[in-house]
Amino acid sequence: MVERTAATNHADIITLRDLMKSEIKRVEDAIVASERLDISRHEAIDAKLQAAENVLEHRLEGLNELRGDVITKGECRAERAPLAVELDILRQWKAEQRGKASMTSVIGAYILAILSMLVGLVGVILEFVK
Repeated sequence: MVERTAATNHADIITLRDLMKSEIKRVEDAIVASERLDISRHEAIDAKLQAAENVLEHRLEGLNELRGDVITKGECRAERAPLAVELDILRQWKAEQRGKASMTSVIGAYILAILSMLVGLVGVILEFVK
């Protein structure tokens, strides 16, 4: 053991109270530093969240603009209905024209056949008359 002498300087001796005060001060400083670090982390997280929210908002605005250009199936059908009617009319007209063309061809063939028969009949009659 260390023996105490009368020559010991009392300024070098730390009391338990002073030791506790300095330890409490060190812990309080650490707590304050930790709180400041937490606050700065939270501020950084808030800034990142705000930036992400801004990006998301921009994307959603773009989607809303796109949706304004897109129509639903019902709207599409409603817009196509008059076109479908006109298309049916055109198909019917085309079929009629084909039918008329076919009829014209049939009539032309009949006329040609009748003329051919008449020419043949005239030829036969002329052979008998001679």
